[in-house]
Amino acid sequence: MKKNNKIILSITLGLVIVLSTFVTLYVILKTKDRLIAHEPIIIWRDEDFRDFDFLGDGSVNNPYIIQNYNITTDSKYSIFIRNTLKYFIIQNCYLNAKEYGIYFDDIADGRAIINDNVFSKSEIGIYVSNSDYVVISNNTCINNKGPTGSGIVISDSSYCNITNNLCTNYEFYGIKLEETNSCYLYNNTCTDNTGIIRGAGIYLFQSDNNKLVNNTCSSNKWFGIQISVSSYSTLVNNTCIENERRGILLTSSPYSTITNNTCLRNRNWFVLESHGIDLYNSPFCNLTGNTIGSNIGNGIFLESSDNCIITNNIIYNHAGYSDSGYILGHAIYCLYSSDVSILFNQGFNNYGSCWVESSQRVNISSNLWLQSENYTIEIYDSSNCSLQYNTIDTNKEGIHLTDSVSNHITNNLIQNAEFYGLSIFGNSSNNLIHHNSFIDNNLGGTSQGYDESLGNLWYDNMTKEGNFWSDWIGSGNYSIDGPANSEDPYCLIEYPLDILFSIRLEYESYLTRSTGYCAKNHLSIEYYYVMLLFFNLTQIISHEIKRE
Repeated sequence: MKKNNKIILSITLGLVIVLSTFVTLYVILKTKDRLIAHEPIIIWRDEDFRDFDFLGDGSVNNPYIIQNYNITTDSKYSIFIRNTLKYFIIQNCYLNAKEYGIYFDDIADGRAIINDNVFSKSEIGIYVSNSDYVVISNNTCINNKGPTGSGIVISDSSYCNITNNLCTNYEFYGIKLEETNSCYLYNNTCTDNTGIIRGAGIYLFQSDNNKLVNNTCSSNKWFGIQISVSSYSTLVNNTCIENERRGILLTSSPYSTITNNTCLRNRNWFVLESHGIDLYNSPFCNLTGNTIGSNIGNGIFLESSDNCIITNNIIYNHAGYSDSGYILGHAIYCLYSSDVSILFNQGFNNYGSCWVESSQRVNISSNLWLQSENYTIEIYDSSNCSLQYNTIDTNKEGIHLTDSVSNHITNNLIQNAEFYGLSIFGNSSNNLIHHNSFIDNNLGGTSQGYDESLGNLWYDNMTKEGNFWSDWIGSGNYSIDGPANSEDPYCLIEYPLDILFSIRLEYESYLTRSTGYCAKNHLSIEYYYVMLLFFNLTQIISHEIKRE
């Protein structure tokens, strides 16, 4: 139900975007001929405003009003203004020039407002340089004619407000910020920016402390939102759908926060690494509450990005192989990244749930992983990772360690895997496995665990407590398959966790909220389950569940 609801919502959103574009084109055609035809407006200094018959006097209470003009020209600019202290507003104009609809440079702080204009067929609709506190709102930038075109470009300017603009059909970017700090981008729509070598809805380069909220970036050639060499970015409630390379991409952009965004169906069948959210060399980032689904690559791809937190995300329907040979299709892929926390996430119908490679001290805790086609959690060439309080259900295989040492695997619920609940391969040693519940894994085999490496301990040496095995006969050691001849000599006779589920349906969103309380460990866990899946989950610990 929830999945179908998402599909309907996405299709509806796509239709709304397409229809809004056609409506915008219709409005352009209907309104531009009603405006006053005007020559290009060129202002080099304050005195030049007097050459035009504008309303106002340029003061803060009576700004110049540049309005109701149709400036269609083969010249470089429709409106060019620089080096001014005057206050002015440009509104309700149709601007079509060879290169720039509007070009600003060196405007004094807070002097300029650009509102409710249409920019068509210029290489760049709006260009602002060396000008702080500019307001750009309710404009339409559409159908550029240049090979490097963008709807709105802000350069070396700060504290600008860019709100409710439509930027579509450009070769490069819908909105671009370069060396621009502390701007607010809200409720903009950037679609169908389809350059051969570029093409993103919103692009930030060397720009810090910017906030992007409620923007829609869809059907762009490369990226929905791309942020490069920029720190302290905040992305909240943005929608990135059906972009060809990535939904959201951060490169060399530390200390960023990515919260409650939706990244769906970002895919290119010829370039398979189309991740929902991709972080490269971007440490100290926080990814929280995002919905990521049906991308060709991974849901979240983290590379060379230490000290990141990935929490409370919903990630589903990922599968595939990359053109560089990596196995894709994981909910979360963590590569060359250390001190990462992966907490309270929910993943289902992915090729794999969580892959950690060549990383140290990764904490994977309190996640819900369902219906993976391969390994649910893979720890490869990694050390000192902690896997605890995860629920792993109905997957091909549970947890898989390869060439990984000194990892702690405790208090996990692993059940209904087709093969082993936990398997250890290669040069993997000094791994501790205890207080886990292994239930009905590898039903056609002789053990729910496999170990081919020496030096792993399948129990807590201090408490002399091991794991719960649903097929343990009730006495003696539990044998682990594999040449290591490992055993669990201290099998638990009951589940190590006492979980209480309280259930409340939220009909508006078709979600079920469930709260798990781990009494013995004083740990509260809150999950959001897709409603259709929850009823399959009732068997996870069926005789322990109490319904309120």
